[in-house]
Amino acid sequence: MDKTVYNAFVELLGSELRLAMGCTEPIAVAYAAAKAREVLGQFPERIEMYCSGNIIKNVKAVTVPNSGGRRGLEVASILGAAFGDASLELEVISRVKDEEIARLQKLLDKDICHCHLETGKDNLYIRTEVFHGADSALVEIAENTPTSHG
Repeated sequence: MDKTVYNAFVELLGSELRLAMGCTEPIAVAYAAAKAREVLGQFPERIEMYCSGNIIKNVKAVTVPNSGGRRGLEVASILGAAFGDASLELEVISRVKDEEIARLQKLLDKDICHCHLETGKDNLYIRTEVFHGADSALVEIAENTPTSHG
Protein backbone atom coordinates (compact mmCIF):
# COMPACT_ATOMS: atom_id res chain seq x y z
CA MET A 1 0.00 0.00 0.00
CA ASP A 2 1.52 3.31 -1.00
CA LYS A 3 1.82 6.20 1.46
CA THR A 4 -0.99 8.29 -0.12
CA VAL A 5 -3.52 5.45 0.11
CA TYR A 6 -2.37 4.64 3.65
CA ASN A 7 -2.75 8.26 4.80
CA ALA A 8 -6.20 8.50 3.20
CA PHE A 9 -7.22 5.28 4.98
CA VAL A 10 -5.95 6.52 8.36
CA GLU A 11 -7.74 9.85 7.86
CA LEU A 12 -11.00 8.06 7.01
CA LEU A 13 -10.74 5.83 10.08
CA GLY A 14 -9.99 8.84 12.27
CA SER A 15 -13.11 10.61 11.07
CA GLU A 16 -15.38 7.55 11.40
CA LEU A 17 -14.24 5.85 14.61
CA ARG A 18 -15.10 7.11 18.07
CA LEU A 19 -13.67 6.05 21.40
CA ALA A 20 -16.29 4.31 23.53
CA MET A 21 -16.15 3.08 27.10
CA GLY A 22 -17.24 -0.58 27.05
CA CYS A 23 -19.97 -2.03 24.86
CA THR A 24 -21.50 0.77 22.80
CA GLU A 25 -25.20 -0.05 23.35
CA PRO A 26 -25.37 0.74 27.10
CA ILE A 27 -23.11 3.74 26.52
CA ALA A 28 -25.47 5.02 23.81
CA VAL A 29 -28.42 4.61 26.23
CA ALA A 30 -26.50 6.48 28.95
CA TYR A 31 -25.56 9.20 26.46
CA ALA A 32 -29.17 9.66 25.32
CA ALA A 33 -30.31 9.99 28.94
CA ALA A 34 -27.51 12.42 29.83
CA LYS A 35 -28.26 14.54 26.76
CA ALA A 36 -32.00 14.54 27.55
CA ARG A 37 -31.27 15.68 31.12
CA GLU A 38 -29.01 18.41 29.73
CA VAL A 39 -31.78 19.62 27.41
CA LEU A 40 -34.35 19.43 30.25
CA GLY A 41 -32.03 21.44 32.49
CA GLN A 42 -32.62 19.37 35.64
CA PHE A 43 -32.79 15.79 36.85
CA PRO A 44 -36.02 14.22 35.57
CA GLU A 45 -38.85 12.92 37.73
CA ARG A 46 -39.61 10.32 35.05
CA ILE A 47 -37.65 8.74 32.19
CA GLU A 48 -39.28 6.84 29.33
CA MET A 49 -36.95 4.85 27.05
CA TYR A 50 -38.09 3.47 23.69
CA CYS A 51 -35.50 1.17 22.12
CA SER A 52 -35.13 -1.29 19.26
CA GLY A 53 -35.03 -4.97 20.13
CA ASN A 54 -31.34 -5.10 19.29
CA ILE A 55 -30.51 -2.36 21.81
CA ILE A 56 -32.65 -4.00 24.51
CA LYS A 57 -31.05 -7.43 23.95
CA ASN A 58 -27.49 -6.11 23.99
CA VAL A 59 -27.91 -3.82 27.01
CA LYS A 60 -29.46 -6.65 29.05
CA ALA A 61 -26.52 -8.92 28.16
CA VAL A 62 -23.61 -6.77 29.33
CA THR A 63 -22.48 -5.01 32.48
CA VAL A 64 -22.86 -1.24 32.30
CA PRO A 65 -19.46 0.40 32.99
CA ASN A 66 -19.18 2.27 36.31
CA SER A 67 -22.43 0.75 37.57
CA GLY A 68 -21.08 -1.51 40.28
CA GLY A 69 -21.62 -4.61 38.12
CA ARG A 70 -25.24 -3.89 37.20
CA ARG A 71 -26.93 -4.58 33.86
CA GLY A 72 -29.94 -3.25 32.02
CA LEU A 73 -31.54 -0.30 30.31
CA GLU A 74 -32.73 1.28 33.54
CA VAL A 75 -29.21 1.14 34.97
CA ALA A 76 -27.62 2.71 31.88
CA SER A 77 -30.36 5.33 31.60
CA ILE A 78 -30.36 6.45 35.23
CA LEU A 79 -26.56 6.37 35.41
CA GLY A 80 -26.40 8.65 32.38
CA ALA A 81 -29.20 10.96 33.52
CA ALA A 82 -27.94 11.30 37.08
CA PHE A 83 -24.17 11.24 36.76
CA GLY A 84 -23.27 11.33 33.06
CA ASP A 85 -21.57 14.14 31.18
CA ALA A 86 -23.16 14.41 27.72
CA SER A 87 -20.24 16.47 26.43
CA LEU A 88 -18.09 13.33 26.67
CA GLU A 89 -20.39 11.54 24.18
CA LEU A 90 -19.46 7.82 24.14
CA GLU A 91 -17.37 8.30 27.29
CA VAL A 92 -20.43 9.82 29.00
CA ILE A 93 -20.12 7.77 32.21
CA SER A 94 -16.33 7.53 32.34
CA ARG A 95 -16.08 10.05 35.20
CA VAL A 96 -18.73 8.53 37.49
CA LYS A 97 -17.39 8.52 41.06
CA ASP A 98 -17.59 5.68 43.59
CA GLU A 99 -20.04 7.61 45.79
CA GLU A 100 -22.30 8.13 42.76
CA ILE A 101 -22.25 4.40 42.01
CA ALA A 102 -23.34 3.86 45.62
CA ARG A 103 -26.28 6.30 45.11
CA LEU A 104 -27.36 4.56 41.90
CA GLN A 105 -29.36 1.84 43.70
CA LYS A 106 -31.45 4.43 45.56
CA LEU A 107 -32.37 6.02 42.23
CA LEU A 108 -33.18 2.62 40.72
CA ASP A 109 -35.45 1.85 43.69
CA LYS A 110 -37.53 4.97 42.92
CA ASP A 111 -38.80 3.27 39.72
CA ILE A 112 -38.60 6.48 37.66
CA CYS A 113 -37.30 4.81 34.50
CA HIS A 114 -39.47 2.70 32.20
CA CYS A 115 -38.23 0.96 29.07
CA HIS A 116 -40.33 0.02 26.07
CA LEU A 117 -39.76 -1.98 22.89
CA GLU A 118 -40.03 0.22 19.80
CA THR A 119 -40.95 -2.00 16.86
CA GLY A 120 -40.37 -1.28 13.19
CA LYS A 121 -37.12 0.62 13.80
CA ASP A 122 -33.54 0.01 12.69
CA ASN A 123 -31.20 -2.04 14.89
CA LEU A 124 -29.84 1.18 16.42
CA TYR A 125 -32.79 3.11 17.80
CA ILE A 126 -33.01 4.87 21.16
CA ARG A 127 -35.57 7.52 22.11
CA THR A 128 -35.36 9.00 25.59
CA GLU A 129 -38.13 11.21 26.92
CA VAL A 130 -37.59 12.92 30.27
CA PHE A 131 -40.11 14.82 32.38
CA HIS A 132 -39.98 17.19 35.33
CA GLY A 133 -43.26 18.86 36.25
CA ALA A 134 -44.69 20.44 33.08
CA ASP A 135 -41.28 20.40 31.33
CA SER A 136 -40.06 17.65 29.05
CA ALA A 137 -37.24 16.89 26.62
CA LEU A 138 -36.67 14.22 24.00
CA VAL A 139 -33.48 12.79 22.52
CA GLU A 140 -33.55 10.33 19.65
CA ILE A 141 -30.61 8.32 18.33
CA ALA A 142 -31.24 6.44 15.09
CA GLU A 143 -28.37 4.99 13.07
CA ASN A 144 -26.00 8.01 12.79
CA THR A 145 -28.57 10.74 13.43
CA PRO A 146 -28.79 12.00 17.06
CA THR A 147 -31.39 14.72 17.66
CA SER A 148 -32.74 16.47 20.74
CA HIS A 149 -35.82 18.55 21.44
CA GLY A 150 -36.59 20.63 24.53
